[in-house]
Amino acid sequence: MFLCWTEKLMEGMIDVVAFNGRGKILPVVILIAVICAAALIYSKPKATVGKSKGQIVIKIWDHLIAQQKVYDEQFEKFMKENPDIKIEHSVFNVGQYANVVQLAFKGNTAPDLLYLPVSVYQVADEWLRPLTPYIDKKWLQQFPPNGCVTVNGEVYSFPIASRSTTLVQPLFWNRRLFAKAGLDSPPATWDEFREYAKKITAVGNGKFYGFILGGQNDFIWERNVGFLAALAGAPGRDTGMDYKKGEYNYLQPGYEEAFKLLYALNEDKSIFPGIMSLNDEQARAYFATDRAAMIIGGTWNISGWKKYPNADYGVAPLPVPNQGALSKPVYQATAGGSWFLSNQCKNPDAAWRILKFISSIEFGEAIVEGDLGMSIHPEANKLLKNPRLKEVIDVINEQMLIGPAPELRNPETVYLDEYRAKVPSIKYSFAKAIQDSWTGGVPVTETFKKATEEANRVFRAAIELARKNGRKISLADYRFPDFNPLEDYYK
Repeated sequence: MFLCWTEKLMEGMIDVVAFNGRGKILPVVILIAVICAAALIYSKPKATVGKSKGQIVIKIWDHLIAQQKVYDEQFEKFMKENPDIKIEHSVFNVGQYANVVQLAFKGNTAPDLLYLPVSVYQVADEWLRPLTPYIDKKWLQQFPPNGCVTVNGEVYSFPIASRSTTLVQPLFWNRRLFAKAGLDSPPATWDEFREYAKKITAVGNGKFYGFILGGQNDFIWERNVGFLAALAGAPGRDTGMDYKKGEYNYLQPGYEEAFKLLYALNEDKSIFPGIMSLNDEQARAYFATDRAAMIIGGTWNISGWKKYPNADYGVAPLPVPNQGALSKPVYQATAGGSWFLSNQCKNPDAAWRILKFISSIEFGEAIVEGDLGMSIHPEANKLLKNPRLKEVIDVINEQMLIGPAPELRNPETVYLDEYRAKVPSIKYSFAKAIQDSWTGGVPVTETFKKATEEANRVFRAAIELARKNGRKISLADYRFPDFNPLEDYYK
């Protein structure tokens, strides 16, 4: 596998210059190291139906590890119904996926179809091919308003799952470990969260711990701290955006308090040891096998934990500050990440047939029945039967709000990520700030201030660049002074 995939990456690279994303040429040694690393994080796809001879081969890439079984089953079904097409589905580690994709496009070895975040900056890099030539009004009507990723009037992608159930993450608690500690319900407050984690860890005596997270992945840090912060006064999500003021602010009430809560668990030695070396997949596995009693995660966990039939867990809202929730996490009522057609695809007509299948109610039903979340199609959601998934969705609906969406006020703002990508790379992220305070002992007021300044620098520079290129975007588009962090912004 390693040699095979490495060879594929190397094809066409002899005369191709590799870049590191900042316009600098990568030394040969580094390039080889990147290729090797990419090979190591590659997940071998499930064997596909038929032989490639006489078939059109469509390569599909994503980082949806927990969803792989359902996707592979559906791709097998598609191939049986469309014997002229062979799908090669590859799944990658989420923490390295962006780098692998970038390397592949630079080396002209990109897949035909790929899963990407909502950001449309890749359009500016000429990675993607619009779907507009294939779609019609009837096809578009199946999605919510402003649900598709659209740039310059061209449709590039579409949502397949409810945005609330893909972004929002409740608390999962291990019933068996709670019972061993004499506990029969999840923590409702931050004090209880710390108390329960400490009590469970003491009973575990090195065999299991109160809480776990995959600290190797930046987005896990951002979401664990960010969602807790959003319950403690930060009017937004894990992005750090203060919707009332239209600026990033990791110094606003909630962020420091949320960090200190998790760090208190660390000082209590109630967090699974060595979390900085754990990825999210490993953390989920330890939770399911009774090595940790609590974890924050999304709906995809339900499907991922099917491989652990003995797992006994419940779902609960995230614990709130002792005085009650001062605000609530939000999600935006616009499109999430989804599937895109690569501009390197040599058979776009065949690839579109697969995308059309992915957008169908039939595929949506598979998502629901596979316990991956709620489909964008209401008809498919009628098949929801798993009580655990329903419990997750109920918790999400209880604790989350629909937040402001600048794109609904000014459609021009959808282009901002395109220009954000042209700003010199962010030098200090929120995840880096958390980690510096966690492992290096740097005061959070210092690291969070640095992350705030850098986020706003990139944000303002992107707006200025967009305006210079004729886009009518301003800071005012991101200010919602009437936003109530305890109520849905759109009724």
